[in-house]
Amino acid sequence: MGITSGIGAGSGLDIGGLVSQLVAAERAAPSAALNRREARANAQISALSSLKGAFSALQSAVTAFRSDSLFQARSFSSTQQDYVVAVASGSAAAAIGSFEVVVDRLASAQRIRFNELAEGAPLQEGTLSIQFGPDAEDTLSVDVQAGDTLRQLAAAINAKGKPVSATVVRSDTGESLVLSSGRTGAAYTLSVTQTGGSGDLSFLETANPANFTELAAAQDARAFVDGLEVTGSSNTLSGVVEGVDLVLKKVTDGIDGRPANARISVSESLDALKGALQSFVANYNEARAKLAEATSFDLKTKTAAALNGDAVARNAGIQIQNALSELIAESGKLGIDLGLATDATGKLSFDASKFDSAHAADPAAVRTLLKGEDGVLNQRFAARLDGLLGDEGAFTVRQRALDAQLEEVARQREALDLRMQQVEARYRKQFTALDALVGRLSSTSNFLAQQLASLPKIGAQ
Repeated sequence: MGITSGIGAGSGLDIGGLVSQLVAAERAAPSAALNRREARANAQISALSSLKGAFSALQSAVTAFRSDSLFQARSFSSTQQDYVVAVASGSAAAAIGSFEVVVDRLASAQRIRFNELAEGAPLQEGTLSIQFGPDAEDTLSVDVQAGDTLRQLAAAINAKGKPVSATVVRSDTGESLVLSSGRTGAAYTLSVTQTGGSGDLSFLETANPANFTELAAAQDARAFVDGLEVTGSSNTLSGVVEGVDLVLKKVTDGIDGRPANARISVSESLDALKGALQSFVANYNEARAKLAEATSFDLKTKTAAALNGDAVARNAGIQIQNALSELIAESGKLGIDLGLATDATGKLSFDASKFDSAHAADPAAVRTLLKGEDGVLNQRFAARLDGLLGDEGAFTVRQRALDAQLEEVARQREALDLRMQQVEARYRKQFTALDALVGRLSSTSNFLAQQLASLPKIGAQ
């Protein structure tokens, strides 16, 4: 029940105001205590959330080393990049080594030009079927209406949206229909036949070689890899070397017309691995920075951060510091300097040149330290981070405890509200009774005053 103001009828007292002030005074101390508890819990939840985010990012950076692809990255080089290059293919890692390639022929798509007609000459009615590949579905059909022109026929072919395009080339003496295949390779030749209609469209049929001129042949690419012949319908040859696609760009040639070999070299690329280490270092330092921020104490203002003195936060810092120390110590036992080092403040740094030297000296030892779930890095960090971030991890348990504190504050605030309602009712009852008593006393006082006033005065005649 809310407090309402009112002037006592018998006493003239502001009963509502008095009750409101008394209730507010009684509420002030416990309400302030609850507010402090709530504010502290919220501040700790916010700080803990920031810590969890930073440690989760560190966990992801550690997990990245479980991926085999991180250790299978390859770099490719070609001594004749204008002629042929190599790129990664599929999921298998390319074998490290080199081989020679001679590009003998590039794949091409067929283009044909039909004999000239007079410009705008009308066509007869009929249906043309254009085969543009080896499969039954590699066909399009075009209906020609009597009076259509070559330009209308070309537009109808293009409207089909198939891998064959048509253009009309105009010359001084007439115009010609040109068909171009959208696919390279010997299997994708163009074939045009009349399949219906009463008109004569035989001059567009490819069965008669006299009807057209081949502008470009449909041919497969051909190359020799370490002397072995390889062909393909496109200029990208796959499966020749496991994990490698050869992209043919130009026919190789050399002195006196002899082919010039292009040497393709495949080597291990450390870029992805070094990038993962740099990400690990950055996230490790960010986790430490968030810990320092959450647990700091400002000597000037005598102000403590939300998790200052917190055992969970302090233990989290110890856990990742110990994990890093063990990783560096283990690498020392293997005689490997990964390029990881901490300064006087505990900040971690990465020296890529030292890592390159270590990998060149003993790549197997580097893999032992970094690769997979069994790698030293994962063994030292993964369990500790899961002990903080897992479903029963320290951060998670602390989060639940703080949430429970907020729920308890909410319950105590409801209880305080109920108690204050009871206090208000009691005060109102007491002041109402006082008002009635004062009213009765005032009435008695007035009556006595009237009676006394009516008594004869002594000495009066």
